Amino acid sequence: MEKIMVGKSDVKLSEKVLLASLNVSCWTGRAFDETVTTKLASIENVDSKAGRYNKALLPQKPEQFTLLINQGNEIRQKFRDMTLAYQQDGIRLMPVKMYLAWTEYLQQQMELREKLVKDFIDAYPCMVDEACGILKGLYKPSDYPHPTHLPEKFKIANSFLPFTDLENISLSLNKVDLDRLKVSIANANAESISSCNNEIIQRLFSAVLKLAERSCADAGRFHKSCLEHLKMEVELIPQLNFLDDEQINSFVQEASQLLIFDTEAIRSSPEIKNHVSKHAVSLAENMAESYGLSFDDSFLAA
Repeated sequence: MEKIMVGKSDVKLSEKVLLASLNVSCWTGRAFDETVTTKLASIENVDSKAGRYNKALLPQKPEQFTLLINQGNEIRQKFRDMTLAYQQDGIRLMPVKMYLAWTEYLQQQMELREKLVKDFIDAYPCMVDEACGILKGLYKPSDYPHPTHLPEKFKIANSFLPFTDLENISLSLNKVDLDRLKVSIANANAESISSCNNEIIQRLFSAVLKLAERSCADAGRFHKSCLEHLKMEVELIPQLNFLDDEQINSFVQEASQLLIFDTEAIRSSPEIKNHVSKHAVSLAENMAESYGLSFDDSFLAA
């Protein structure tokens, strides 16, 4: 198996990570109108290729449709949060430690999606009738999918593949070419793993830095989202840290100490605010120095 050295131990990557892909399809509720595009181009005396008129098929923005769109966006974001970038488009690395939590989450979301799609389809005929009254001359029945076709437009597809195990590659190549291929794959994998580690570090650093900036500002500008963002990263990064990098774990532990106070305590107490600010700035500086990150401290003088 392919190995990477971490400290004094060998880590078998094929036992630590999976290649994961996710596709959350959503009907956009929009359609290109060639007639209007041509008409507008004629009025403005420009070529019709200068722009395209895309109309909202449900301009009333019905709640059932909005819930489906928002849920799809949330699932995609959750997938990005629980995985790391990989060298191939559409494929991300999912640490094995994250697999069960992700599949449990996705199962819950798929059950919810089934209900949301049913609610949408039930209300769909009324939505189309209402849209007809709003769009008037722009309304075209052919723009709207038949209700029986809608479930296929809101599907979720999630798949996994094992990480490349170089020792088991068997191809009809001579030994020289096969060895050259293995070296190429090993180098690409090593680069990907390095990028993953950098992504983990940057995610934690960005969350700590944001907290440092906000806690140095006026109390009224301190928002709950700063703590929520850091809390999410503190919870996820130990699972994303599939190489069990001790320095990353140490910084996560330090960052967790910034979460002992809630938003109201930081806003209402200058002492607590200064305490959080001091420690957040110190941690951000330490991370920047340790990893060669850019640290703009201009906010300290504000």
